[in-house]
Amino acid sequence: MNKTKKKIFRLSAVMVCVMALFAGCAKTEFEEELLYGTWYCADYEGGFYYTFNQDHSGSYRDTNGDGKTYTWTLSDQYLDITVKGSGVNVAAIETYVIESLSANKLVWYDQNDPSRTKYTYTK
Repeated sequence: MNKTKKKIFRLSAVMVCVMALFAGCAKTEFEEELLYGTWYCADYEGGFYYTFNQDHSGSYRDTNGDGKTYTWTLSDQYLDITVKGSGVNVAAIETYVIESLSANKLVWYDQNDPSRTKYTYTK
């Protein structure tokens, strides 16, 4: 094999590797409309409900009815929930990573949870 053919072969091999790396970096995007509605999770302390409205407001509550309201945004697979605190201009942002979302099933975990415990919600 002459030097020119070797260079072409090496360059081709590098290009294949680069293309494979970029293919593995694909973002996961979910249709926001699938999130709308009320979701129930039995996995969490006896039951928990999240409601996501089309205007990006929502609420969560336990089975006793205790809970809070929030606003939310969805970007790729990241769901940010902003809960207004009791103090002035105090808000907590919780970020969840959505693993799967369909018309009747939602699976996520808390981005800050090192154990990556998954919670499954149903409509």
